[in-house]
Amino acid sequence: MKRCAALWSLLVCTGVQAAAPIPSCQNKRQCDATWAAAQVALSTATGMPNRIATNGRIETFPSTSDHLLSGAVAKLPSGQEGYKFVPELSCHGPTPYDDRTRASTEFFNTLTINAVAALGPLPPPNATKRSAAGPGPSATGGNSPDA
Repeated sequence: MKRCAALWSLLVCTGVQAAAPIPSCQNKRQCDATWAAAQVALSTATGMPNRIATNGRIETFPSTSDHLLSGAVAKLPSGQEGYKFVPELSCHGPTPYDDRTRASTEFFNTLTINAVAALGPLPPPNATKRSAAGPGPSATGGNSPDA
């Protein structure tokens, strides 16, 4: 409960008000990095440990105390190779805490996006591929002058 209260204080004190965009990716490398960041961000934003992480969904343990958050993240297709990472957070308590779940959702979005941005530009998918056969034919048609 202290962790959730501290998180809420952090959200209020830092002024997380504006809508952060939903985290998304456009290629495999970026998607892998975003999915890894989403796993950490979900646990951080809810204050609960993750209990399930599959290729398409992350879920925390259910909250067991009033005023604690629990949540999940769905990895949904977006575009040809991309995905968007949609959080679903909820409070366990006698009444809904819309402001807190909204602020925590914004916090999740911001954490995930910033974690991927901190990695710097990711190389294009083909940048690290090398041919096992060595260099291709030369500009002279592949014939060496000694042949």
